[in-house]
Amino acid sequence: MPRGILRLGSLGVAALPFLTSACAGAVGSETDAPLTPAAQRSNESRAAAASADAASERVELERLRELAKSPDPAATGRLIEAASDAQASPAVTAEAKRLLAARRTGAEYMLEALESDRPPVGALAEALLAMREAKAAPLLARVLNEPSTDSEDLEKVARALSELATPAEKEELETFFMLYRATASDPAQVKAVVSVAKALLRVGGEEGRELIKSAEADHLTDVEVQKLLAPLTAEE
Repeated sequence: MPRGILRLGSLGVAALPFLTSACAGAVGSETDAPLTPAAQRSNESRAAAASADAASERVELERLRELAKSPDPAATGRLIEAASDAQASPAVTAEAKRLLAARRTGAEYMLEALESDRPPVGALAEALLAMREAKAAPLLARVLNEPSTDSEDLEKVARALSELATPAEKEELETFFMLYRATASDPAQVKAVVSVAKALLRVGGEEGRELIKSAEADHLTDVEVQKLLAPLTAEE
């Protein structure tokens, strides 16, 4: 038998509590060892930084809410900046987008933002739809087919286009519909496809109607999309 290993048989079962206690004590002595001064200072610094970040976040959230109370169109521009700030915390970004979606002034700032790089398109689409801003249609149609537009925003953009699109956006609508009607991978994309179908039925003329009816009958079309297209084609 290797040195240093005790034979349990020679000690007896009665020795188990003592062995267990000794092992626990050895582990505890390592894990409960006091922190070095450097480690203690590091922990304190992290805690202080986290506290400062939380306080800063609360201040910024309150600032945004106060800003949103102003009907001044310029306030919309500042909310767009906050919603587009890549350095902001997730909570601040989400609140800025929520407040932006509820805006009913500052359409000029919103339209300008849609032409910038990676704007908060979902919130902008919601606001522009509520404002019935027809000038948004071509800008939203362009965003619709950008790969960087995520599913949640895609659904909001498509919903806006279902009511704002004109025959001038027919090509972009058809491109999106043909691409996603068979490949929609989540509920938001399914809703987006159906919203675009509504737009095509409204502004696409006979070609748009035939495209939707053909997709509804095609076995390659996503099953969930087919289910939602059926009532639309039945009305035609």
